[in-house]
Amino acid sequence: MRRGFSLAEIMVSLFLLSLAMLGLISAYVYSLRAADHGRERDDITQYATQIMGEIEAVSRRNSSYYNINQSRRRTPCGDSRGQLFYAVDDQALSIRMKKITLVIYAPGERGAPEIEYPFWLELRDLYYRPDRW
Repeated sequence: MRRGFSLAEIMVSLFLLSLAMLGLISAYVYSLRAADHGRERDDITQYATQIMGEIEAVSRRNSSYYNINQSRRRTPCGDSRGQLFYAVDDQALSIRMKKITLVIYAPGERGAPEIEYPFWLELRDLYYRPDRW
């Protein structure tokens, strides 16, 4: 009786092992892309939070600062190396309330169209003055 494996058994086992390795490699590549996308979303959210905070602070001081005349003008986001842009639009909901829409534009992957990330902020009591308390 012979001991060992035949060539066919070795070929089948190598084929199955290579399929398993390809699955692991594709899962690794997918996780790298997901991590990169998550980092980009985190950056966009940080920029949006910063810009909305500035808009709210300025609007509380001067309610006509962001008006329709400045709407949808693209402006580069702070430190994004010219890759991210934002546009601000506002809409008066009532005399004392305004809805501000912030859209951040990010480039698409590999020539895909750019991606829009919208954020909203409702400002109430625009004529509130803390010095009147």
